[in-house]
Amino acid sequence: MSAFLLLTTERFFAHRQWLLRDRTGEGQILLRDEDLSKARLSGCDFRYAELSRCSFAGAIVNYSTFEGASLEDCAFAAADFGHSTFDLGRLSMCVFRLSDLTRSTFWRSAIRSCDFEAADLTESHFGDADSEDVTFEGSRLRKAQLDKGRFRGCNFRNADLKTGLTRETHFEDCDFSGANFEGRNLNGTVFSRCKFAGSTGTPVIEGPIQITDPDIAPAWARRT
Repeated sequence: MSAFLLLTTERFFAHRQWLLRDRTGEGQILLRDEDLSKARLSGCDFRYAELSRCSFAGAIVNYSTFEGASLEDCAFAAADFGHSTFDLGRLSMCVFRLSDLTRSTFWRSAIRSCDFEAADLTESHFGDADSEDVTFEGSRLRKAQLDKGRFRGCNFRNADLKTGLTRETHFEDCDFSGANFEGRNLNGTVFSRCKFAGSTGTPVIEGPIQITDPDIAPAWARRT
């Protein structure tokens, strides 16, 4: 079904009324196995919606909010989610490969087994997010804020991590091979059993950091 028929003004109005009723009764947006590829959905309100096995590939969904939403096994590849909000959301097995997520926010979201390979996450916000088995390989994370986040088993190979804030963040079993740390603030960050082979750049370290059992100590760590 097309986005024009599936997500009507009336559908979003019913969803907003459901939100105003403290998320009780009918009206919640629940989407299963829907193809919304290349849809134009800028500025839409998906707060606390539930989407499963849906495709938004190539869609324009910028300036939208998915706050508190549950997104499971969805295809968001090559979509435009710029300036969108995923705060407090639950994302599982979703593919954002090659998507535009500039200035998007994932504050306190739970992210599991998602794929952000080669996505543009410039100036995005992952503060207090909990990520596990997530790939950011080749992604652009310039000026992204990762403060107080927790990343377990995540792939940052060849990621552009230039500048931005990563303070009091925990990385466990993550792969930073070939990643660029130039100018990134790492104050209070903890790296446990992480890989750094081929990583480049000089981060900003003005306070203590902890690196435990790396494959190889990065050059910038040896200078601290």
